Amino acid sequence: MADPRVPPLTEILRDARLSRAELEAMLAELTPRSVELVRLLVSPRDAEQELGVPVEMVPAELPQFGGHLLAPLLREAISSPPPWLLRARAEVELQRAVQAEKRRAAEEVSQRRRAERAAVDQATRAASRLSDESVAEMFGIPADVIRRLRPASGRWAADHVARLLRKTPPWLRDESAARAEADRRRHRAERKAARRLSWRSLWAEALGVPLDRIPDSVGRPTRAAIEAARREPPRWARETPPG
Repeated sequence: MADPRVPPLTEILRDARLSRAELEAMLAELTPRSVELVRLLVSPRDAEQELGVPVEMVPAELPQFGGHLLAPLLREAISSPPPWLLRARAEVELQRAVQAEKRRAAEEVSQRRRAERAAVDQATRAASRLSDESVAEMFGIPADVIRRLRPASGRWAADHVARLLRKTPPWLRDESAARAEADRRRHRAERKAARRLSWRSLWAEALGVPLDRIPDSVGRPTRAAIEAARREPPRWARETPPG
């Protein structure tokens, strides 16, 4: 029904007002020929694969039925390509080459832009970080003390230092206060580490697990927490040690 010649033929048959017997006789005569013809038709997709060109590039004088081609004519065109098929194949190859070149150029542009963005990001990160020596010079405090006062991120971000300069905390106003703050942080870290070690030891004893398998992030070993872990052991308590 996709063939444009079918609808007009259908209208002619309707206008003819043939009797049922006449229609059945006509169909009986046409059916064997139609079946034979259908077997000779090649779908547009298969024809494109065999020809190597879109079916739209097939000339109008080559018989088509709803985009389907006759197999004998298709085989003849493939075995001995006519000029139109050679030209169509050359045009398709040219289009593919043009598209490939466009994709290659677009990929080069994309890669260059990614590289430029990466370079800008790297430069921005580098510019947003200050060395211990630079911060020490700003506050007039030795660099070894400033190093011990780094924020939790481990680096001096430029915006963070700017805020400290606008509103300088007491522990950055002179060297003695800075050293006292550094000692206070060290003692706090040591106490935290000792507390974590104590917790891990209690967990190891309560669950019968080697100490080195207890993660540093384990919580406080309260009675309720230990009972819950015994009922449903966490992953680190279920893992079988290697060897």
